Amino acid sequence: TNSSKGYTLKRLRSYDSNNPKSIKFAVKDIVYDVTDSDSFQRKGPYEMFSGRDSTYCLAKMSMSPHDVGKDTSGSLTEKEIEDLNGWIKYFDEKYERCGVIIE
Repeated sequence: TNSSKGYTLKRLRSYDSNNPKSIKFAVKDIVYDVTDSDSFQRKGPYEMFSGRDSTYCLAKMSMSPHDVGKDTSGSLTEKEIEDLNGWIKYFDEKYERCGVIIE
């Protein structure tokens, strides 16, 4: 997969759980293909992240739908940035990077 493919946040929205054959989500501007994970499919524990930017939620350890897609610029502590980098390491081991967020 071409990991330099660019996705706008609007375009990313079309890769949610309503499109079970191609589900993607983003963390820190990295887009992952999570199609093969039941967790991101309908009724999965991370369905709310499907087709969305989950950076804020993962940094703040929030499962609130109101926090999905929230802007993180200037609002993260060093610890939260460390936690985010841990999540990216985890996702890199589990899923394929398939692009980046562009605006």
